Amino acid sequence: MKDRMLAGEPYLADEPEILADLDRAARLMERFNSSPASDPAGRLAALRDLLGGLGEDTWVRPPLYVDYGTRITIGPRSFVNFNAVLLDVAPITIGADVQIGPNV
Repeated sequence: MKDRMLAGEPYLADEPEILADLDRAARLMERFNSSPASDPAGRLAALRDLLGGLGEDTWVRPPLYVDYGTRITIGPRSFVNFNAVLLDVAPITIGADVQIGPNV
């Protein structure tokens, strides 16, 4: 089913590998979203672990919600404001110098 998902074909998300990927993302989202503002290095580390790619000088404000995280790439010097929801069943590429407002 994961191969079907990655190919953009219809799939069922109850397959063990997909469920494991969802669980991984949920744990990393929780770590990022609950990270204290006083620990920007820890917050950045959680975000780097969650996402497929994160450019230099990019800032994402929690909370952030994703399906898998690994299929999201954010380019350098971009900014993502509070409450972003990025449903990455399909790849999401956010380029350089992008500004995303709250609740997107």
